Amino acid sequence: MNQPDPVARFTIRDLIDHTARHFADASALLSSNGRTLSHSRLAALRLTRVAELRAAGLSPADRVAVALPKSADAAALSLILASACCCVPLNPDSTAAELRATLARTRCGWLVAAPDSMAWECGQALGLNCVSVESQPEGGFSFRALPRRAAQPTTLEPGEDDTALLLQTSGSTAVPKLVPLSHRQLLSSASNLVHSLALVPQDRCLNMMPLFHVGGLVDLLLAPLSVGGSVIVTERTASQEFFTALRGLAPTWYQGVPTMLREILSLAQLDPQRLASGQLRFIRSVSSALPERLQREIENVFDCPVVAIYGMTETAGVITSNPLPPGVAKPGSVGICAGPQVRIRCPNGSWAQPGESGEICVRGETVIGDYETSDIPREDHFQGAWLSTGDLGHLDAQGYLFLDGRIKDIINRGGEKIAPLEIDQCLLDHPQIVDAAAFGTPHPTLGEEVALAVVTVSGGDLDEAAIREFLGERLAAHKLPRHIHFLDALPLGRTGKLQRSELSARFGAASPEPAWQAPETPNAQRLADIWQRTLRTERVGMDDDFFDLGGDSLTAVSFMADLQALTGTRLPAGALYDHPTLRSFLGYLQALPQSAELSTFLSNYVSDNGLPPTIDSELQRQMHGWRGVRTHPHALLVGHRLEQPLLPLFWAVNSHAELEATLSHLDPQRPVYGMRSLYGLTGDSVANRRRLGQHLAREIAALQPTGPLLIGGFCAGGRVALEIADALKALGREVGLLCLLDTKVHRTYASAVLLLHTRRLSLGPKGRRLDTTRGYIRYFGNRVCRVRLKLRHAEALGRRARHFGPRLGRALRRYEAGQLAWLPAPAALAPVLPDAACRAHIQCHLPADRPPGWLPGSRVTLRVTVRNTGNEIWLPTERSGLILGASLRRTRAPGTAEPRGQRRLDGCCALPVALGPGDSVDLELRLRIPLRTRRYVLQLDLLDDGVAWFGDRGSTPFQVLVHVAIGSGLKAAARRWWAIS
Repeated sequence: MNQPDPVARFTIRDLIDHTARHFADASALLSSNGRTLSHSRLAALRLTRVAELRAAGLSPADRVAVALPKSADAAALSLILASACCCVPLNPDSTAAELRATLARTRCGWLVAAPDSMAWECGQALGLNCVSVESQPEGGFSFRALPRRAAQPTTLEPGEDDTALLLQTSGSTAVPKLVPLSHRQLLSSASNLVHSLALVPQDRCLNMMPLFHVGGLVDLLLAPLSVGGSVIVTERTASQEFFTALRGLAPTWYQGVPTMLREILSLAQLDPQRLASGQLRFIRSVSSALPERLQREIENVFDCPVVAIYGMTETAGVITSNPLPPGVAKPGSVGICAGPQVRIRCPNGSWAQPGESGEICVRGETVIGDYETSDIPREDHFQGAWLSTGDLGHLDAQGYLFLDGRIKDIINRGGEKIAPLEIDQCLLDHPQIVDAAAFGTPHPTLGEEVALAVVTVSGGDLDEAAIREFLGERLAAHKLPRHIHFLDALPLGRTGKLQRSELSARFGAASPEPAWQAPETPNAQRLADIWQRTLRTERVGMDDDFFDLGGDSLTAVSFMADLQALTGTRLPAGALYDHPTLRSFLGYLQALPQSAELSTFLSNYVSDNGLPPTIDSELQRQMHGWRGVRTHPHALLVGHRLEQPLLPLFWAVNSHAELEATLSHLDPQRPVYGMRSLYGLTGDSVANRRRLGQHLAREIAALQPTGPLLIGGFCAGGRVALEIADALKALGREVGLLCLLDTKVHRTYASAVLLLHTRRLSLGPKGRRLDTTRGYIRYFGNRVCRVRLKLRHAEALGRRARHFGPRLGRALRRYEAGQLAWLPAPAALAPVLPDAACRAHIQCHLPADRPPGWLPGSRVTLRVTVRNTGNEIWLPTERSGLILGASLRRTRAPGTAEPRGQRRLDGCCALPVALGPGDSVDLELRLRIPLRTRRYVLQLDLLDDGVAWFGDRGSTPFQVLVHVAIGSGLKAAARRWWAIS
């Protein structure tokens, strides 16, 4: 049946009535739970509900905000409201402050929301007419709490140029701009999309986009309905929902952002049978750049074309689109014009030639005439009828548009203009990089510098040096990133757009300039002289940064060549990036193996701390760049705020960044001495931690000759703090309080202890079920105070350290005032098992004919035999608190003995009977496999009262390397077998 152009139907009301006449019983809206709304039922529902709203006093000029969770009913409601008045869709997950501000800015008089929601409370507080909806079994919805009005209802209906939708932009501005879209613009955009995708009544669209975004309302609602098609509206955006709809509801096309497309691809590769019952005609990619590699993989797996497009809220959706076969879709392009006219404006104001980059400008019937926000001058965004999009791009000779990034994102490095998108696309060709985003950070002399955030594949071994080498072969030197940050995921907006501004805010905050300090030693002066010659600068201080002084990749190579000629030592190219200050680079040189030439360049020192030379030199190398006060150049304690009146805190951490985070939020009147643990260093062992603790105890005793001492540490630093406390007691000094933040206990300590715990207590979700109070009192005695922190372990000393510092500061002041609250001691406590009793032989009965390879998210049951090889009886769990625990940890880092990451409790089972020396018991341990594919070390060990692992008290846990993989990964795992003792 030939259908007239949707543009001929001037309003959304006309569109709904037209499809009801021609496609009466065909499905219009479907939900994942089976409820269906036909085109005729939708038209009847619109007629009834609009009449109710008119009787309640709603006029076509009124604005109605909608803040409902995503559903087919919410889609029908938005469509009906847009046909009768001005609909203002809102994100129902917004905060109360955001909702109040948006309702005020949009000048809404009505609100449709759930009665128990935050939006309802905000609407009531602002005096709006608040209405709720209720689903009907036969499909559709009814209104509840409609206001009663005595006035004569209006019979007017909106015209084609009246505003149907008032949307907010999803760009990078602090306050979203308000975009009014008329009926004519919306239906014209829907028509453009129908023509570019050749939509027909038999098409069924899968709508998983938010209903407060132009894509969810125009692309995935108006366009398919305008030709008599149907729309599946899911309530969740989870990738599993995609396959549920694919199996049960048979959609013919789907639209998503690249992030969601990547998740769907991963699940499809995990279980190819998910695709057996569904066949898509095409997939559409929107909102952000689609990597070419991702596009190829999706097309291969789903056996359908992927259509990359370019659109904006200001154009009611689509601007350009790649054609479907037999048309030609160019990889890396967002297609040809699909309605609005597109031109490229050069910086000088002229129109660009093919291949020339500039700002993308659009005009046409779907383009708005102006923003509603009154404080934005029109000339900032419009030149006549042309809308300046703020995006950079170029057109090729055939009219295909290629995006080059956002103008706001351009990095100005000393006058060189760098497009971050070029770096992104270059990196996405690397097989170990999943996602990447370049962004600008402040630079004191160049203005801006290039930084990079990357997400790598699980189990990859990519480091900064490898990334710089990869980019160096493809990009000019001035485009190479100075700082590289490895993230689990890039920050995305609510509609899936990359938020580069958030990356700049997170990693680009300018740090306060330290006071200039002249070179302290002859070695430092010799190194400073080379920097001065290389950088052509008049002076170089101890804390000056090579790159802040104007250095770049070329001058770095020149400096390293000069230094190699003087020292006869070949140095890695990335050494200057890792140690950019004069102080830290000098410490790096001093920690290197001393050749004859290097010895003549540097003056060596003799260590007296009792540590092995390799560990001592690595500690010196890592700590030499730490700012602070030292008693001598090679001291391992660094002081801060020493003039303040309170007792100093001696705090052990794993890096200088953790110390800086603690100092930023701790009581400013508290002096702090920082020291580094051995975490991550080759030779991190109990014996070396004891030697380090003894040396630091002597330094602390010399710094504070009298009075009680406050000692503490974070994670592995807490273990060093415990060694320090014992060493100080051996020296006859009083340790007033030992403060441990997320430190795993490995032995008893009978003095006052302050335990600070993050949300998961370092044992993972299963650890929440363990009551560790009794265990801590048994190990630490009766003077134990616990402080729980509402943050995760990884956030304790990061950007959320502001939640930790004040809590620690208050606890220290209460201790000094004698007001610290100690845990009440239980009536009877079993003694802690001595180390000689904490010995176990654990054997896991894994299949002998194949290596351990498991699917992500699966559940397995392990048969385990536990034998008591200690010298005392183990009581059952109900009396002793002993359990068998399983941990899946990342494989060990090079040069270290321990696997990486926290030892979580991924599975556990109780000891059902008492075990004497030599006795054994067979147990069944249930284990849930992580969702992330990689190699893991499976550790089985006994845990005492949820506090101390036997492995930390001298026993040997069972360890084996396992694979969590899919498809060919499991086949590869079947050919290999590792056993770690």
